[in-house]
Amino acid sequence: MTRLNELLREAYAAEWETAYNYQVLSEVLEFTEGYVAAEEFSADIDEEISHARLLAKRLRVRGESPEFFVDQPNFGLQEQYSGLDGADVTECIQAAIEAEETAIRTYKKIIDVAGEVEDYPTEDLAIELLADEQEHLRELLDLLDVEDR
Repeated sequence: MTRLNELLREAYAAEWETAYNYQVLSEVLEFTEGYVAAEEFSADIDEEISHARLLAKRLRVRGESPEFFVDQPNFGLQEQYSGLDGADVTECIQAAIEAEETAIRTYKKIIDVAGEVEDYPTEDLAIELLADEQEHLRELLDLLDVEDR
């Protein structure tokens, strides 16, 4: 498997995992003081799934089958938050910020590698997804700022 395909598969899995974690966070925080954060996480779920689908399409075009694997250390919701009483809104937002920062680094790598191998459609897709992730990061940082007040 090429380095570019490895990065695409990594991004694909991370998008699905992020969508899952955002769904859990939106449910865990919905009836707590974190209801504003819950709304933010809920609003981003469909976009994360859309990213995963676009990456899957790119992988298929490049002759690979997308595979899902869980390897996103920034979350661990099953261990951290077994119910509403254990949810710390700031920790949830910080974990999401770390995940978005990881996604940003991954898309920058994809852009570099895609440019090197002259796969311009993949490079364009990564640029588009990078912009979305940077927007998510900004929203989360703003949300964290609100939570810290």
